[in-house]
Amino acid sequence: MRRYELLERITWIGACLKEAGSTAAPATLQDHSMQDIIARNGLETPEPLKAEVKGSVPPWLQGTLVRNGPGLFSVGNSEYNHWFDGLSLIHSFTFHNGEVTYRSKYLKSETYKSNTKADRIVVSEFGTMVYPDPCKNIFFILNSTFLTNFEKNLQ
Repeated sequence: MRRYELLERITWIGACLKEAGSTAAPATLQDHSMQDIIARNGLETPEPLKAEVKGSVPPWLQGTLVRNGPGLFSVGNSEYNHWFDGLSLIHSFTFHNGEVTYRSKYLKSETYKSNTKADRIVVSEFGTMVYPDPCKNIFFILNSTFLTNFEKNLQ
């Protein structure tokens, strides 16, 4: 097996493992459409899952491969409009003595924290424009008007 073929299989296994913690990978990419994979939120898997290896892992392959990609496509009832927008899910594949284990975790970025705290998407992304809460806008405008007039009176 060539190295690029091995990496291609690893990438596919990682996508499949996101599905409800499953460790069994389908035989080919044609078994699922891309929409089946990218439209769902990935799962954090903090505990290592042992992957099913078909064939054998070369003995020289030892270490950890870390991959990053979109993994969270909705927050609360709001959804991203483009698959580039999904919040980051870090995938880790560890190779040791012919065995492969998988783990994943969301990147706890400022965007992730803001969105999860609000339980909706509050930060605009590449293909998703977020509109602010209209009530907050009205109060902000009123507040700005009063503060501006107040500051003028102090001078």
